Amino acid sequence: MLSLDNTYNIDQLKEFHSRVLKGLESVLSKDIEYFVELKFDGLAVALSYEKGALVRGATRGNGIDGEDITANLRTIKAVPLSIPTIPMNIMIIAIFTVVN
Repeated sequence: MLSLDNTYNIDQLKEFHSRVLKGLESVLSKDIEYFVELKFDGLAVALSYEKGALVRGATRGNGIDGEDITANLRTIKAVPLSIPTIPMNIMIIAIFTVVN
């Protein structure tokens, strides 16, 4: 799970777009479309489910190595320990935020 960077102006956005085009030039077959959303400050967590059961939860850490927080996540009511309707392996990326 990689870290996200902020973009504060149109020039930074154009620089990002140029890097994307350069990185994909060998496989690009059509125009690129972007999905843009607000960046929330919080704890990014990757939830791994195998055959519908939560098997691992990890933080982003330093962007390369994260911390296994599975035991802690199992105590949070909002984190499903199983998703029986999903029989395959899946990873869900979530941002945990604190609401005042």
